Amino acid sequence: MAFKFVASQPALAPLFVAVGLGITGSAAFAYHYLHNSPDVVIRKRSHAEPWNNVSQQTNTKLFSFNPDFWSSRASVADPRAMFKDDNGVGAQGHGQAAVDRAKAIKEAKLRAGASKEDLGH
Repeated sequence: MAFKFVASQPALAPLFVAVGLGITGSAAFAYHYLHNSPDVVIRKRSHAEPWNNVSQQTNTKLFSFNPDFWSSRASVADPRAMFKDDNGVGAQGHGQAAVDRAKAIKEAKLRAGASKEDLGH
């Protein structure tokens, strides 16, 4: 039925081709972005922090003007190593310990005689 319509109106054929290519291209880009981008989380429980698994020399951009930059970073040490525990997992549980330490320091300063204005309140 659609072919009969296009055959009877041949001037509309480029329009249908252009719209079809646009829809196909946008679907392909959406699939590429969802599948390859480290900042998109689809399955939060199975892979909560995909951005932590990107190596130094991996290009995460869709288009790179300087592809040699990424290959030059292969020998650079990973700066995130200092924030990971021995298992290579991000130190997520350590955040609460840091908050507790900060609260203890603040309370100690209050007990020592510092006013709340001195502490930024």
